Amino acid sequence: MTRRLQAIMAGLLALVWSMAFVPVLAQSQPTGQLRVAYFSPDGPNVDVYIDGVKMLSSIVYKTVGTYQALPVGDHKVDFRTAGADPATAAIASATATLTAGSYRTVAAAGKAADLSAVVFNDGFTTPIQGKTQVRAIHFAPEVPAVDIAVKGGPIIFSSVGFDAASSYSSVASGSYDLEFRTAGSDQVLLTARGVTLKAGTVESLAGIGGAGRPIEVVQIEDAAAASASGGASTGMGGMAEPELLRSGGLLQTVLAVGLLAALLWVVRRRAA
Repeated sequence: MTRRLQAIMAGLLALVWSMAFVPVLAQSQPTGQLRVAYFSPDGPNVDVYIDGVKMLSSIVYKTVGTYQALPVGDHKVDFRTAGADPATAAIASATATLTAGSYRTVAAAGKAADLSAVVFNDGFTTPIQGKTQVRAIHFAPEVPAVDIAVKGGPIIFSSVGFDAASSYSSVASGSYDLEFRTAGSDQVLLTARGVTLKAGTVESLAGIGGAGRPIEVVQIEDAAAASASGGASTGMGGMAEPELLRSGGLLQTVLAVGLLAALLWVVRRRAA
């Protein structure tokens, strides 16, 4: 075998080796978790793009996606009217910065004429026995800042304004009647009866509605009892990876095997 052929073989083998291990290196990079939510009471159905790739199609009011693992760093989330050309301007956008092991929610809320997107840090601690980790989120654009109190009992969250969230609090599990009051006063705006908080879970209580829709409270599960000790509930759900991203490792392997086969064919020809 000539020196030139030996050099060519060495170079091709190095290339095959590097291609075969690209997927392994990609999978080992640190990730965070990201999900999206949509709470515009009079807004259109929307498509959701993450870093320019459509991830959800025609989602409706009250949609909360499941978490998806993404590489650490900045990720731009765009909300566009369902079916709109991806080159058109988004009706709401936000950039979520993920760190290793972090959890973020990007939510679009407000009236259609004044839609905005906000990023929430979904970090929480593991609920202690018999307790629930719970926070309040305000998504009702026509409602002022609120205090949330147990009827006949203490205030749990104070002065939660629109498009904002409280910190998580540890609350004993059970069924509660909750009063949403104008912040700093006794004026009751809404009473949510029979709100059940399960032990070991992590939840967000979101006040939503307005613009012709009823003002109500919805419970959003951030982590189930089985997963609360290790982080929020995850899953691909409606935010499945695009096919191109999922098949990237397979594509690299196929190319590497094909290149190696071509290399062996050349060597045999030269030997003959």
